[in-house]
Amino acid sequence: MRVFRAAVAMLAGLGALLLASAAAQAADYQHYRDGACPTGGGCAINFPVVPAGKTVRIDNFSCYLRIPTGLSVGALQLVVVNANGSRAFATTPNLAFQSIVKIGATTQQVHTSNDTIRAVARPTQVFRAYVNAYDGNGTLGRVLQFSCGISGTVV
Repeated sequence: MRVFRAAVAMLAGLGALLLASAAAQAADYQHYRDGACPTGGGCAINFPVVPAGKTVRIDNFSCYLRIPTGLSVGALQLVVVNANGSRAFATTPNLAFQSIVKIGATTQQVHTSNDTIRAVARPTQVFRAYVNAYDGNGTLGRVLQFSCGISGTVV
């Protein structure tokens, strides 16, 4: 019985050591970026490419969006993009209308999102946030401001 208890204690200690080693290798990961928003097109934010030997796990995605009144949001997504440009994964957060603001002579809508998610990117992949907005005729409209943050861990 004494040998059995010693073996169990040794295995428990080894398990704790392995967990501590894995935790020591993980690091906090967070990035905030502003989007590139061409006139009359969608708006994209590319986060850094995941380096060789690393995996990035995102557990929070938040965005701030301003568009002219009269437009509707068509899509807001966080996408994992492969090195060849193909999409490996996409998630659609909950976008909430916040307010109408007047900036200069224009009236604009403010929308925000702040979502707990689960997304993983591996070496050479990149996280990309994307949004677009349309008018009543289905024509792409201008995104005035698009800023997003992602946070999680890198291992």
